[in-house]
Amino acid sequence: MAESRLGTCPHCGTGTSRKGRNCLSCRTKRAWREGQFRPRCLPRRGRDLSPIEAAWLGAMVEGEGSIVIRKSATARRRKQVILQVCNSEVEVIATCLRLAGTGCVYLRTMRKQPAHWRPVWFWIVSARQDVTYLLRQIR
Repeated sequence: MAESRLGTCPHCGTGTSRKGRNCLSCRTKRAWREGQFRPRCLPRRGRDLSPIEAAWLGAMVEGEGSIVIRKSATARRRKQVILQVCNSEVEVIATCLRLAGTGCVYLRTMRKQPAHWRPVWFWIVSARQDVTYLLRQIR
């Protein structure tokens, strides 16, 4: 039989990794400590929001964000729901991520960007159950 290329993580010893690399959990934790935001995802675990947190997050989605419904790239008849907030201030995006407890943060830069433009940060939640859970709390 063919050997499995999966092994234990050399960093934590518990997760599985390919070819001696660190597992996803270790890479994510290390990336957040080192300040690398591109792209790193938090595990899928939404948290319960207080009424004030839900109002703040709802205001951010209303003012700076969007809810996108599009066809799935893999399945013909499925629809994908995406919740995203974009802003040039990383603190705002980090607060969205901290409050929701789920999603990914991306930095978008352009190669030929004018000098007076600032980089744009995106917080994106694309897992259907997470989007549904958050939208029910912020309505």
